[in-house]
Parts: sequence; C-alpha cells; structure tokens
Amino acid sequence: LARSEVTLQDIQTEFEAHKDRYQRKERSLAHVFVRVRDPQGEPYRPNWQAPGNPKLNAFVAKVREEQFAKAKPRIEALVAAARANFAEAAKSASDDENSKKAGGVIGRVGPLSALPQNSLDPSVYEATKDLKPGEVSAPVRSEYGWHILKCLEAQQTTFEEAQQFVYIALLQKKRREVSEALIRKAKMEDKF
Repeated sequence: LARSEVTLQDIQTEFEAHKDRYQRKERSLAHVFVRVRDPQGEPYRPNWQAPGNPKLNAFVAKVREEQFAKAKPRIEALVAAARANFAEAAKSASDDENSKKAGGVIGRVGPLSALPQNSLDPSVYEATKDLKPGEVSAPVRSEYGWHILKCLEAQQTTFEEAQQFVYIALLQKKRREVSEALIRKAKMEDKF
C-alpha cells in the first residue's frame, strides 16, 4: 500500500523542500602533507600510547610534541607556495606519495566518506567544513603530521544522486501512516 502512494513527483517535491537533509556535505580536496616522524624516523600513528604505562606515555607525548614543533616551520614555509600554485607545491614538497603525483588531490572528504586512513583523520574534515572552492587553509595538524588543504569544489548532491534516499525516507513515512490508519480502523474485540 505504501509503495503505491509514493510517486516520482512526491520524491522531487520532498527533495526540493528539504535539500539540506539530503546533501552529502563533502568537499573535493587536495593537500600538501608534511609527515612527522619520531626520532628513529618512524611515522607517527594515532595509536602511539602504551596502555598502562603513564610515565612512558608522558615521555613519548613530550618527544612527539617536539617533533611536531620541529616540522611546523617546514609546513608554514609552504603556505605561500601553495597559495600561488597548489598543484606544483604538492608535487614538489608533499610527503603523501599517493596524492603528490596528482597535484595533491585526495578526493571527496566528508563525515561519511571512506578515504584510506593512511594520511587523514577527522581533524582534516573539521578544518575543511567552512572552506569555499579555491580557498587554501592555514596549516592543519592531524595525528600524522601537518597539512595545507585546498577545497577544489563543494559537492552538491543532485536529485539523481539523492533520489533513492528520498524514496526510502518517504516510503518509511507512508508505511507508518498506512499502518497507523489500519490500526485505527481495525475493530478490537476481547474474545476471552
């Protein structure tokens, strides 16, 4: 019953009335990345703490902060070059071997995106939420190092991309309405 009540016109009307509800809120990004390494040359990772070892963790945290501080002047020196020609800055100076060949392009980033976690973390998305297409960020710290980010474009979800999600939302709403209407019409009798 519910399926027959959801038309293409209903889907289009719902999408137009509530576009923000169906937007993916992603940005197509590029970055220049400076990887921060520990004193032995190993890259830092998010899970650097040793459980149950507060003294060791405090020491490693201090050394880690020192390493991040040492790397910060390098990323700050790249900001002007990145603003002048982002692709060239990424190709010549980025430590992200996967994206540097493509001028730093890393793809779509958003709350639900599924990018490889080798060089990105939630701080990258947080730093880009307000960037407009063409804007270049100040240095952004992540668990892995420092980034300069450029918003290439803000992704706008089209009706075609959102159509199935709108249909499912409307179908669920109609199912509830049909179910509630049937329950109200049903005559309840106590047979005991």
